[in-house]
Amino acid sequence: MKVPADAAGKTWKCVRCGERIRITQEGVAPPSRQPGASDAEQTESGGSQSQIRRASDILIGQLLIKDGLINQQQLDEALDMQGERGGRTLENLLDLKYVSKEKLHAFLSKQSGVPSINLKNYGIPKEVIALVPKEFAQENVVLPIDKLGGLLTVGMACPLDKAAIADLKRITGLKVKAMLCQWDDIFAAIRRYYPSDGEMPQDSPQLAGLFASTRERATAPREDVPERIARLDALAALPETLSQLRQTAENAISDIAEIVGADPPVAARLLSVANSPVYGIPGEVTSIGVAATLVGPEGIATIAARVEQVQEVAPSAQFDCESFRHRSVFCAKAARLIAEASGRGDPAEAYAAGLLCGLGELALATVLPGDYVRVANDALGGSERIEAETGVFGIAYPEAGHILAREWKLPGQLAGTIRFHRDLARVDGETALPQTGTDKDLLFVVALAAIIADAFERDGTGAAISLDQTPHLLTHLRLNKKDIEKVLAKTAAALRSSP
Repeated sequence: MKVPADAAGKTWKCVRCGERIRITQEGVAPPSRQPGASDAEQTESGGSQSQIRRASDILIGQLLIKDGLINQQQLDEALDMQGERGGRTLENLLDLKYVSKEKLHAFLSKQSGVPSINLKNYGIPKEVIALVPKEFAQENVVLPIDKLGGLLTVGMACPLDKAAIADLKRITGLKVKAMLCQWDDIFAAIRRYYPSDGEMPQDSPQLAGLFASTRERATAPREDVPERIARLDALAALPETLSQLRQTAENAISDIAEIVGADPPVAARLLSVANSPVYGIPGEVTSIGVAATLVGPEGIATIAARVEQVQEVAPSAQFDCESFRHRSVFCAKAARLIAEASGRGDPAEAYAAGLLCGLGELALATVLPGDYVRVANDALGGSERIEAETGVFGIAYPEAGHILAREWKLPGQLAGTIRFHRDLARVDGETALPQTGTDKDLLFVVALAAIIADAFERDGTGAAISLDQTPHLLTHLRLNKKDIEKVLAKTAAALRSSP
């Protein structure tokens, strides 16, 4: 955390241990060592730990002063109270009524890199709760929310509390990701998940469901997820897309198709309408341009009006719609270029399949925003995202996208590609492909485009792309590494030139 200018150069005396702490531009200066004490003894004595905690409180207090919420005299009084009765400085500021919980939460929500969530949307497995002792949770106003691999996600009343985060890392042996939660919500959750007798209740049906283990949830889809997705009539589009489409009557059909082709939810609904029996060629329209020509400007305006009524993804999902659109368009453009370079498949069809292959991500974030936040902030791609979503929902986004494609009557080759582009082994045999309605050329084109999109998203260049696990993709498409580099460069250039 950056040290405020007001704090730098000041020396503070810890009223608990008597040590003096000097704040520098780099942070807290190393504490003085007790004569003859080893590193282990110094830490065990509590001096170093209390100094770090005290310094963390001071720095947070200086940020509050800088924001105009308190003054120096009020901070000093809270620090003196901390020395007399313990507790954290923020708690003392609240008790002294120098700042309210609402203003404190608003202040913290403005800090860069501090996402917020609503704990009321969560059911937390008991094995996750067991990672953090009740006393620590109460003292630091923190609650463990989820564990994914070596990462522990926690809700905190003050995610700027670096001392508490360091303690959590030490206690759990895990990396820690802190998220902002309401003060009262954390204490309510602590009362809910940490019974007074220290034992988790076993006879409550409600809590039994909430404490279902991660392993149990991962073995089968949550019963309500596929049904909720199947009930979706449309997904929310970007506001700028809808604004542009309000003027469709004044635009050429090619311009309309370009607008729609940059927004997966609108493109999906357009293809759904174009494949309805009304237009006489159900299940055969796989090009966004052809669909736009069939439906026409007035029909597209009707689709836009319908999509405009769809509620946006809840903020609690922490779903970045703009990043999702950017990644989808990158994958679509890459798929079109791969189809052109390889001569495998129709480029227009490849573009549509690439654009829609990630549609299930938006569907999952829409139907269960409170759960989706558990995977939304980790910038996961490829197999990591599949594993994370499966652990939370029981299904991952390719299957969720396939449910939508099936319900919206999209052509079989598009639906099959959405479903299997991350799991080629399930359809690698020639005999399996006809049974799934999947075209192997289209599937391999989009699978390769998705890998390239993952690499580009990771570092903004795609330099770290690896095809070691899927060499048969290049073999089937008759492409080499230089061909992929050209596709990557052309796709990035096309994306930069897009509005």
